[in-house]
Amino acid sequence: MNVILWAAQVYLAVTCLFSGVSKSFFSERKLVLQMNQTGVEGLPQLLIRFIGISQLTAAVGLILPELLHIAPVLTPIAAFAFGIDITMASGIHIQRKEYKTAIITLSTSLLCFFVAAGRLHLLGIL
Repeated sequence: MNVILWAAQVYLAVTCLFSGVSKSFFSERKLVLQMNQTGVEGLPQLLIRFIGISQLTAAVGLILPELLHIAPVLTPIAAFAFGIDITMASGIHIQRKEYKTAIITLSTSLLCFFVAAGRLHLLGIL
């Protein structure tokens, strides 16, 4: 179970890292037109930056606490928080009738919740 959780965490952290860096440094126009991140279209630049920084924080939280054995409860918290973020993104994609992207983001959110529940279970909390 631990190996499966680590594989999922690494996948999610890479996803967070890519999305977070993109949203933290690129304009809305570049995100939408060149990187096909249509979920940010029409959002204020400050909110896009906030989402990006939050995703970068989630990337760190998905890996380091568990890896370093320092406050490992932060890993399921990060997974749950990123799951909420991605679930909200799914809602935006559904509103925009981008169903393929919505399915991908919903699948990613389910993986986040799986990691959160799995890590809480291994910590004896759930």
